Amino acid sequence: MNEGDALYSNFAGKEQLFLELMAARGERRVNAVAEVLGTEDPVDALAGLLERAAGPDPDLMALRAEFWLYAVRNPEAMGALRAQQCQQADALIEVIGAAMERWGTPRDVPPAEVAAVVLAMFQGLVRQRRIDPDRVSGDLFVRGLRWLFAGLGSGPPGAER
Repeated sequence: MNEGDALYSNFAGKEQLFLELMAARGERRVNAVAEVLGTEDPVDALAGLLERAAGPDPDLMALRAEFWLYAVRNPEAMGALRAQQCQQADALIEVIGAAMERWGTPRDVPPAEVAAVVLAMFQGLVRQRRIDPDRVSGDLFVRGLRWLFAGLGSGPPGAER
């Protein structure tokens, strides 16, 4: 048995291997966000997240896009992708919910919806930064978060009101 066979024998297929790798990466990213949101000035600390995510690995972005296209055409893969992303979203909801409580966000604002907006904004900006880094600065995600939380009537330290 060669190394490739040994690796694949631990997974049901390439789809599961890919999803496990993406889940581990997503968990590390959520942990980094949790760490940052727990700091005295989280907005400044968030500045590097977009830069690192849109950084030196263009193949990963292409692979994610290709898997998404594959999942759109294959319901089983979409179910697996949905489950993996739900895990990541649930962790992000918990982190954002705790931050919103600490920042005094009105209680009628659902953390799950804020987390969905934050995640979509992050993913979209990463893609846009990959395409045109001159138009999407490394701190745009941070400024967008400030605008979002200021609009919610709360905000992390340093948020524009």
